[in-house]
Amino acid sequence: MPEPEIDRSRLGALADAAFRRAARQVVRRARQFGTPILLWRDGEVLEFSPDEIELPPEESPEVEDAGRPGRDRGGC
Repeated sequence: MPEPEIDRSRLGALADAAFRRAARQVVRRARQFGTPILLWRDGEVLEFSPDEIELPPEESPEVEDAGRPGRDRGGC
């Protein structure tokens, strides 16, 4: 049985939205608990205050919900 066709551009958009959502959660939790955020840049680990990190913009509800479990993923 052939595998279903995957819309790679939609899959990429959903992955990007998931990464932005995760980044927002990390920054919010770090601000809530006063913990630093560690990032890998140019081959080294850097430590930032959560207040130094700008939150990624919120997604539209359609994009946010599309990649969540239990939602129709359109073959993804």
